[in-house]
Amino acid sequence: MYINFRSRADVAELVDAQVSEACDGNIVEVQVLSSAPINSSFPFQILRMQKSLGEILKSRQADFGLELSDATIEKLVDYSYCVYEANELLHLVAPCTAEEFAVRHILESLFLTSIRPEIKSLADIGSGAGLPGIPLAIVLPDTKVFLVESKPKKVEFLKTVTKKMGLSPRCAVIGKQYAEARFPGTDFVVARAIDGFSRKVRGLLNWASGADLAFYAGANVKAELEKLGTKFDEHLIPESERRFIYVSTKKDASEEKENAETVQ
Repeated sequence: MYINFRSRADVAELVDAQVSEACDGNIVEVQVLSSAPINSSFPFQILRMQKSLGEILKSRQADFGLELSDATIEKLVDYSYCVYEANELLHLVAPCTAEEFAVRHILESLFLTSIRPEIKSLADIGSGAGLPGIPLAIVLPDTKVFLVESKPKKVEFLKTVTKKMGLSPRCAVIGKQYAEARFPGTDFVVARAIDGFSRKVRGLLNWASGADLAFYAGANVKAELEKLGTKFDEHLIPESERRFIYVSTKKDASEEKENAETVQ
């Protein structure tokens, strides 16, 4: 498969990590054709589209089991503009249309709330643009969110956008690799589109220290979970054939107590 870019910016960051997962281990060759800057009209063109991003979210939300208020949709649109404005320099997400952004990034992020509507606190690993952590923080106003991201420029973006969105009192940014950071003790950990996803499953399970986990991923991650003997629920993301949310739930406390007594 060949992917052509128009910039010599860090190509690895321009490729959505989920693309490599979807390729099932096949080699992906990337060609850089020139050093010309990316066109500032980046395919979003939210302002020029006949259908606004807010209208797209409103019309497609039911497909993902969501019922968002107008105020919430407005906040999601504000966040989307923040990503759009910073994307040319930071390459937060791969080029896409407004509809693709609304569906692939916002609504898919929020699909987790259809599966688990009550989450007290969560850690978003490899947060990048803040996906899925920031949309989840917007929709779950009582949830404490930790955005774990190691790349300095993206860390600054996350700090800026959470402050601008009024989320900073309950959204903390951890500027480290998750393995180098102390587990913040959340009851939920989410991971989406991180580099070498399937290779990091074991480490994430160990790092999460008994928390529930949600992996936005494909078949490679599922195979690794099965290989490790991890129990999980599988939820196909709407309008997708190969992307899932795999939810691994910690054992019920009574079950753990019973097992401990049996060992004794």
